[in-house]
Amino acid sequence: MSLTIVSGVFCCGAECGIVTAGGNATAPHWTSVAGTVTATAEARRNGAFGYDFATAAASNKLQKTISSVIATTRFAIKFKSLPATKTHIATLATAGSANFLTYLNTTNTLSVAQLSAASDAQPGGPQIVVGQWYVIDFRANTSVNPWKIDWAVNGVAQAQKTSSIAAAPLTFFAVGGCVDTGAGTPTYHLFVDDVVISTASADYPIGDGKVLGYVPNADGVHNAALAFQDNNAVQLNNATTTAWSRTNNVPLTALTPNIQQVVSGIGAYMEVKLAPNVTDGVAPRTLEAVTSFTDISATTANSFVIYLNDNATLSTLFSGSVGATTICFGAAHFKTAPSTGLAWTFAGFNALKARFGYSSDVVPVPAITGLMLEAEWPPSPTPRITNASQARKRASYY
Repeated sequence: MSLTIVSGVFCCGAECGIVTAGGNATAPHWTSVAGTVTATAEARRNGAFGYDFATAAASNKLQKTISSVIATTRFAIKFKSLPATKTHIATLATAGSANFLTYLNTTNTLSVAQLSAASDAQPGGPQIVVGQWYVIDFRANTSVNPWKIDWAVNGVAQAQKTSSIAAAPLTFFAVGGCVDTGAGTPTYHLFVDDVVISTASADYPIGDGKVLGYVPNADGVHNAALAFQDNNAVQLNNATTTAWSRTNNVPLTALTPNIQQVVSGIGAYMEVKLAPNVTDGVAPRTLEAVTSFTDISATTANSFVIYLNDNATLSTLFSGSVGATTICFGAAHFKTAPSTGLAWTFAGFNALKARFGYSSDVVPVPAITGLMLEAEWPPSPTPRITNASQARKRASYY
């Protein structure tokens, strides 16, 4: 297991509940969503939600754009019902070929395949039991010919797969129902949780872990300048202490409550504090900051800015014209603390805030509806007795 994630570029534990790319494609969380995908409590492995592919087939998947010749991913899967045919359920793909995690219906096993949707899968992977979680570590190297897949299931390394294919850059990761290789479109029921992607070969295997969500739970310091109101037209000012409760929608797909900037001012902003992790006592390995926003009435050009604030650096989650009255999503990934460029610390994560506003054009009125940190954490430490005579209630931790 990787103790750190050197080059994280994405993580999601479905805590955000995002199941569309959203109405603004400037910096989406998931790049695209095909078919019917939901975030449900039944599908969770950790946290409150997991992704539920209740009718998974070739057209039902979550997809994230990447750009690298090597990518390492970790995600967890559980089948509620199994496919009737050989089916590719996850991929790290180039523009014309792919590296697949595959279910073989003839042997009821997981496997891997390369090149095309109809390519032969490598036999010999672990058998699948309905209702059981499987943590998948999956690395694809397409930098040279031959391509290579390294993979592991629940920490157990599986046989490497190689194929003679010309070097090409990886362009996306997808999971759910990637390619159905049988006749027709047989359906199956799949749960997915705790997704993380890295572009460092050294991060393989990432190993077990969890992606949890953290939303605002208090106000920071405002510079409101009488420019903001909530969705009930109640004016917010520098003394406001409840702005956080208008930006903590879970999931992030709701349009209300919200906070609107109704008077332009490029120096005007509201600030909220993100809830801390109070249970793990260790730093996250990587994190994704996600936000949701909308226009109140029209879709003509305006401006709005949303920042992550680590108390020394403001990092952009969204900046530009909103352009939609439907829900929009913005996201940015932070493998390290912005102000230091160093690995996250527990204290640094627990001090994170967000600021929003800064609009030079509020026609139409822009509004923020949600903020969330989706952070990837290593497995919780295992308690141990450090002295044979020590009472169990005094057990310390690694």
